[in-house]
Amino acid sequence: MIAALALAAFSAVLHAAWNVAGKRGGKGSASLAFFIAAEMCAALIMAPALPWAVHQVCGWPTWYWALLIASSVLQVGSYVCIAAAYRRTDVSASYPLIRAMPALVLTVGGGMLGWRHPGALALVGAAVLSLGCLLVPLTGWSTWRRLGSGLLDPAVAGAAACICGYGITDALLVREASISAGSAAAPALACLLAIGNAIVGWIAVWLIPHERARMSSLRGSWKRIGLTGIGIWLSYGTMLAALSLATHPGPPMAMRQLAIPLVAMLGMWVLKESPSMPRWLGIVLIVVGIVGMALDS
Repeated sequence: MIAALALAAFSAVLHAAWNVAGKRGGKGSASLAFFIAAEMCAALIMAPALPWAVHQVCGWPTWYWALLIASSVLQVGSYVCIAAAYRRTDVSASYPLIRAMPALVLTVGGGMLGWRHPGALALVGAAVLSLGCLLVPLTGWSTWRRLGSGLLDPAVAGAAACICGYGITDALLVREASISAGSAAAPALACLLAIGNAIVGWIAVWLIPHERARMSSLRGSWKRIGLTGIGIWLSYGTMLAALSLATHPGPPMAMRQLAIPLVAMLGMWVLKESPSMPRWLGIVLIVVGIVGMALDS
């Protein structure tokens, strides 16, 4: 479990970095086009390994492939919503709200998916983490009334729902793949999902006229796009490896939430978003909550 937690923590660092890069997007504006261009770079890197990955999983039943497609659709759906949320507000305000619900749902609902039920420590940790996520978006104590509009923002709610969805599908995919592919499960899934996300994402960009138009704004941003793509898939692949090493997904998924305080701090330091006492208190509470959830192993 220690190795799984270490990999999940590394994944969180990478995840925070690519979200800050995604906030800047092409010419300073987040977009689905930017995220999918990054996914395309990752897919090109992974493409040579595709025959090997398919060979590892060629015996999977049809429902498993349906789960793989569903995961890619949900991932792309999260990009659509995340890009919309990042265009409207600070990353340190939107990202914690987006991640709060998945952290709580995946912790509490783990037992219903066949893993052991979370203990009291994990439940208390999830509650403390969620409280911290509600504080981080506040630029001052007097701004608490804005939380309602943030929580009810369709982009925030949609991103949270999609992340819950692919968090569940990915955990199920890793569990089933580990039975048939063993230690090759995580890299094989990372390859298949990289290419699947790129294909589904390209279709989405082509079907959304304003995203298709945004492709032209990405000229001159290819270095950042390439680095973001590498970050996305190092983060994703590392997390899949963490899940494959864990006896149940709760602790590594909890450790992955380290990305929340990291994104908030990078937002303040790199993107020059406003620091505040509620934000710093929220960051502390999130870290305390993560420790409680991760120790419930």
